[in-house]
Amino acid sequence: EVDQQNAKEVLALLGCPGLLELVAAPGGGSPGFSSAMTVWPNPYSGPSLPVRGCWVLPGSQSALTIIGNTCYLVSSSLTLTSVGTLATSSGPVCIRDNNIGGYAVIVDGPNGYLYNIATHGFNQISDPSWLGADTVAYIDGWWIFNQPGTQTFYTNFPQYGTGFAGSYYALKDAASDNLMAVFETKEQLWLIGEKTTEVWYDAGGQYFPFQRLVGTLMQFGTKATASVARFSAGGQDGIIFFGRSDR
Repeated sequence: EVDQQNAKEVLALLGCPGLLELVAAPGGGSPGFSSAMTVWPNPYSGPSLPVRGCWVLPGSQSALTIIGNTCYLVSSSLTLTSVGTLATSSGPVCIRDNNIGGYAVIVDGPNGYLYNIATHGFNQISDPSWLGADTVAYIDGWWIFNQPGTQTFYTNFPQYGTGFAGSYYALKDAASDNLMAVFETKEQLWLIGEKTTEVWYDAGGQYFPFQRLVGTLMQFGTKATASVARFSAGGQDGIIFFGRSDR
């Protein structure tokens, strides 16, 4: 915007975010959804956008993108190839891969799905020890999942494997609030609850790999699971989320 009294003097340069269609999903989106992947706003900003989550795969030449109830493999040239179907069609998803293990895992709350990076196979997790998950983190060959509506978090078994063992779980129980989200940063596992947050690390335990860092309980949690994200500013990096506490 330019000062109308002095056209040569810049008053302010204001960014105006818009929608830039990168690629349209084949066949359009689900009912009520647009079919375009967009640059702005982010995938969680409103129900009219179909992109529920994205994850760049090892090698940075392709990514998994969930649009509606369809999982697409997106190439670096922005070609979309359908590789699987989810049992849900709305709400954010969370995705992590295990690189040399050869798989990516997708969670949508009640369900989990495995994508074989080499063969492009896509299957819903049917293991009887699967407990559901809103979020998934990844550290040292372990996927870590939260069981929705509880204090429980659990891992795959064995390390780098795609199965589960009913005994490989623990509780975020330093306080009584439920676990909302799991998130990894700097090789630490953040267990973000409704009102408190705990930090754990991979201790290499015989019966469960993770152990709580003593004295790290923080008196704040989150009321928005999908708000947890990374940030970097002023040479510092960490995580940020919409907070909640007893205060």
